[in-house]
Amino acid sequence: MKVIMAGVSKTGSKTTAEALRVLGLTVHDTMENFVYHRQVWYDYIDGKATLDDIRESYKDVDAVIDYPVFFFWEQLAEAFPEAKIILNQRDEKSLIRSAMDQHTAMAYNTYHNFLLMFSPTGWAKFRFIQRFLGIIEGPRPLSPFTKWPDSAILRTIRCREHNAAVLMNAPKDRLLVYSVKEGWKPLCKFLKVPVPNREFPHNNLGATLYDDRIRSDPTYQKMKREAFVIVSLLFCLVVACFSYFL
Repeated sequence: MKVIMAGVSKTGSKTTAEALRVLGLTVHDTMENFVYHRQVWYDYIDGKATLDDIRESYKDVDAVIDYPVFFFWEQLAEAFPEAKIILNQRDEKSLIRSAMDQHTAMAYNTYHNFLLMFSPTGWAKFRFIQRFLGIIEGPRPLSPFTKWPDSAILRTIRCREHNAAVLMNAPKDRLLVYSVKEGWKPLCKFLKVPVPNREFPHNNLGATLYDDRIRSDPTYQKMKREAFVIVSLLFCLVVACFSYFL
């Protein structure tokens, strides 16, 4: 492990993840954390896993970011004492606006929510996000179709508390406080790598994250296949019931 991203979601995490990939790092973002590491976090929360288990789970990963790792940046920093810590920050008004836009985009993305509800993998992902998101925003709705209320005040408080804890407790010689607006220079200087000869990336502009995942993410392609099978079986069952009773 080389880099632990301690910043909360919506602080440029998708952009930073892409920048780290351009620099040649193997990055595990939310989807990878869900696919490959969710069980170790469930076990850790339940007291069934140790730092050694976390170290083993992430042994081949260069950088981690977003859910749920920013909740556990201290545990990761202890498990990987050689790793650098980056605290992404963003002005609060912009962060809250972006977070609400992302929530709205998900809540009104019918196809995305259909996949979450009608595939086993989708349901597992929904529960994975819910388990950790509630730490920041309070109790979550039981269905992705449910529109949750604006939680801007609570999110702001939680983000301030989180950032303050990182600034207070992270070793100063391992910490970079960073904004994606700063581009390549401070990031590459901190990581001691050359600045790439290309523009700094900008991902998830306009809250397109879920549309992008539906289009190209392998896990979402799996969800599509599962949902097709399940809905087809349900349709056949309904037709069979109608035929029987008629």
